[in-house]
Amino acid sequence: MPKLLNIDGFRIVTYPNDHLPAHVHVIKDGGVIVINLNDEGIEPSVRESHGMKRQVERKAVKIVTENKAALLAGWREWHGG
Repeated sequence: MPKLLNIDGFRIVTYPNDHLPAHVHVIKDGGVIVINLNDEGIEPSVRESHGMKRQVERKAVKIVTENKAALLAGWREWHGG
């Protein structure tokens, strides 16, 4: 599982055999949220969340939004496109 980023205890990863659309899995405190990176000009969006408090989810989305370009580059490096 390639780790793309680690900020404030949030571990942001992608999986080698993952599928489109481009997305990341954000892991913190036993919870996981899957966030679609979306195309340029479109904000990342939550696809699903498991065991993560709303406040932590919002922080995860903020981190992914602020680092979208790097995360999308990491996704493309692993999955092409």
